[in-house]
Amino acid sequence: MLAASAPKDATLVITTPGVLVHIPWAARHALIAQIRQLSARWITIDAPGVHDAWHPAVHASTWPSSVVALDGEVRAAADPLGRWWEWRPGSVEVRA
Repeated sequence: MLAASAPKDATLVITTPGVLVHIPWAARHALIAQIRQLSARWITIDAPGVHDAWHPAVHASTWPSSVVALDGEVRAAADPLGRWWEWRPGSVEVRA
């Protein structure tokens, strides 16, 4: 895996904005599980129904647009192309 070749003192950042929807459901969830096992940060912006790895859970029927998340933690609602973001109160602190 390419992530294993990253320098040990580097902060590995994996971004998946707009990518996951193009991967079949089972493979998508396997990829998310694999990302979460890495010593890495994960940033994504996807429609709420693309996966169920959001914390807290996001329901497509009540969510206004795409979800922005850091390590699966919901941070904001956003335009799918990032033209606007609406920060969500109560989001968790960003880890250093």
